Amino acid sequence: MAHFDTDDLRAQLAGLTADSDMDAAGAAGVLAELAALVGFVGLELGGHFVGTADPADALYDALLGRQVATLGLA
Repeated sequence: MAHFDTDDLRAQLAGLTADSDMDAAGAAGVLAELAALVGFVGLELGGHFVGTADPADALYDALLGRQVATLGLA
C-alpha cells in the first residue's frame, strides 16, 4: 500500500499504530476501505443506487473484491 505510505500519514496515525504490529500504511488502508464500505452502505440504505446500480449486489461484490485485493486479504 505504497500510496498510503507518506510522512503525513505516519505522523497522523502514530498513536493508532504505536501499540500494534500494523504500520501506518496498513492502518491508513484499512481506514480508507472502511470509509468506502460505510459510504457504500449509506448510499444503498438511502436509495441512491435506484436507477443506476439497482440491485447493488454486483457493485457490492466488486467493492469487496477490490477491498480484499487492496488490503492483501486473499
